[in-house]
Amino acid sequence: MGEATYNKDAAVKKFVATATADSGEIRQLDDGRACFITGLVAVAIGDTQGMQDRGIVAVDTALSTTFSKGDEVVWDSSASAAVAKGLTMNGDEDFRLGICVEDCSNAQTKVLVDLNATAPGNGAPLEPIVYEFDCQETVDATAHVLIPAEQNPNGLIITHVFAIVTEQFAGTEDQGIVTVSDKSDNAICTLTPTNAGADDIGDYILGVQAQSTATNAATILQVAAGEYVDAIVTQATTGAAAGKMKVYIEAIPLV
Repeated sequence: MGEATYNKDAAVKKFVATATADSGEIRQLDDGRACFITGLVAVAIGDTQGMQDRGIVAVDTALSTTFSKGDEVVWDSSASAAVAKGLTMNGDEDFRLGICVEDCSNAQTKVLVDLNATAPGNGAPLEPIVYEFDCQETVDATAHVLIPAEQNPNGLIITHVFAIVTEQFAGTEDQGIVTVSDKSDNAICTLTPTNAGADDIGDYILGVQAQSTATNAATILQVAAGEYVDAIVTQATTGAAAGKMKVYIEAIPLV
């Protein structure tokens, strides 16, 4: 007998549906990878059905959206469409699909994606999301994931967190504060605009910078394996409706 015999296609996984689903519907697995519902008919609650997480798949995309071969492709859950990574991503809902395998023009409504593939020579990419926070009162009161958990299998060292002002802040000094933390709610830093410094469009707001910390002066900031990093507006601006910042994170995977 041969040393290996075929058992089943590892790309297809079975699940019992806890909600209705359509054939071809795109989902995210618990480990962060993308998949789609297999079969030709809709899935009812209680049905045993397959999910496939590998292969070349044609994915819906909006007209006027373009991709080049080798581009990263992201699934925008709110639009139910493939998009390029951008500032409108929400790490709680949107997730990476894979790599575009064929140029897609702005007249096409499908893009061909190598599901969960990475660019040649790369492993699973660490690609923090840049999110623009609207710091007006009650406008953006939910947390947004900046480093998804699936990008953090071994733990992270946080080296730099900063923001750029994209809309001048209104109200009194030190309003519009954004707090960055991990899944366990361990605070990493706060980003605080001030009238004396970070207030005008293009101004820089420093949260933390490991390189500027003196040796032995502080413990390096780490995020445990499997945890995401998110941020939320913890103090909104008042007065005139204004105040936005784009938040950036730089991190190094632990090995």
